[in-house]
Amino acid sequence: MFKWKLVASLAYILLFPATVLLWKIPYWIQRQRSWLAVVGAAHVVSNLVTGWRQRLAMGSTAMLAGLVILLFDSPLLLYPSMIFLFCWFSWLTYRLVHQSIFGPSFLAQQNKAIAKVMNREGFREWTAPPQELLVQTDELYSKEQITSFSGKLTLAIGINRGLYIWAYQLQRYRRTPASLLFAILDFVGLFVRGILTFAALNWALYKMDPSEYLVTSEPSFVRMTLYAMSRLMFSDGGGVAAEGDLASLLALLNGFVGFVVFAAVGLTLVMTVRPDRESASANRAVLELKRRAQEQERLMQAHYNVGVEEAIVRLRRLGQDVTFMIEWMTRSIPPDFFLGDSGEDQPR
Repeated sequence: MFKWKLVASLAYILLFPATVLLWKIPYWIQRQRSWLAVVGAAHVVSNLVTGWRQRLAMGSTAMLAGLVILLFDSPLLLYPSMIFLFCWFSWLTYRLVHQSIFGPSFLAQQNKAIAKVMNREGFREWTAPPQELLVQTDELYSKEQITSFSGKLTLAIGINRGLYIWAYQLQRYRRTPASLLFAILDFVGLFVRGILTFAALNWALYKMDPSEYLVTSEPSFVRMTLYAMSRLMFSDGGGVAAEGDLASLLALLNGFVGFVVFAAVGLTLVMTVRPDRESASANRAVLELKRRAQEQERLMQAHYNVGVEEAIVRLRRLGQDVTFMIEWMTRSIPPDFFLGDSGEDQPR
């Protein structure tokens, strides 16, 4: 019974990202009713979807290896499972440490994603007016043509204001401690997975050769988990101690992993709170988003021969119901933000 409860717990851990993405994040945004909540949710989603195929494949295989260790006693199954689990956790550790120290910030990732969309072939056609409306003619436009024209113009304005408001909200968001919080949560997740990984490794080794360990009584997986947690701090626990060479090697690796994780957390904290590094990265990302908004507005002027404000007036005359949303987005941005070239906050 205990084994199946453990299997259910592991399945919940594996599926937790999907639960967060599909339920917890939308529910939290709905309760917060804040732009900062939307940006924070985008930060969470960005972390979840980055390399999701590789993480899903590796995580599923790691879970299968863990189940093999829990349910079977054959060395032919246990040894490959141990090797894969150790390689998987080593890959997780390297990936997180490298990303935290050398990887791009969340704002830089947002800028890169938006650039990828705007540079795609066909993006300009999304907002360009229909070709038949660019030809001079004495014929009156049909209702369908007017609807198509106003829809394209509305989309062009919406993209422009969306870029500005996203740049402004990213600028506000980077002044919150959210990035530091997410970095800490990432390492907490790595810490928990490290405990479970080394608990499984020690449990598999104990199954194959109990003489590798000194135990006060017959251990359980829970006690082996406590032992793995203690070894992260170079101590014993759960009434279990390493005796043989292989168990001692696992204990040494376990303690080394604990040292690496804690050192990486400290280094990440130092680098995250350094204002020069974070401000420079954030300013570049915000300025690039504003530049793209200005570029998109010039493109719209080339297509429609009007600026954004005049286009909003013309849409209102056409009776478009979506203008209230565009006007709300415009009011959500300080007027000086449209003109300023600095990444610093502008007064409302």
